[in-house]
Amino acid sequence: MANPKKNPCHGLVVERREAGRVTYTLECHGDCDTGDCKIRSETDHHGTKTEWCGCDDGARTCNIYIETDARGRQRIDCFTLGCDEGYECRLVEHGRVERDGVTIIHWACACKKIEK
Repeated sequence: MANPKKNPCHGLVVERREAGRVTYTLECHGDCDTGDCKIRSETDHHGTKTEWCGCDDGARTCNIYIETDARGRQRIDCFTLGCDEGYECRLVEHGRVERDGVTIIHWACACKKIEK
């Protein structure tokens, strides 16, 4: 069996809140078996664009994505694939900074144990 990647390709979303406006920026981090860990995207027939970080193999696992509709409205969520039984892929806040009326929040997705 192949060794798991030490730092598999994944996304980090930076949420910026300023003057009542929220914007999201996707950053890619980690390694791929082949190719680069970079932003991938698809646009559906309604004009909604989905962006995530991925490798050339196209596999999707528990990973964050940004969805932008045809009107430019954005939201973030997780692909819910790749978690072991008893776990689910959820948004996780990785830090928050508030300064001079601007709030910056770092988001990612992780497999978290399902609480019963």
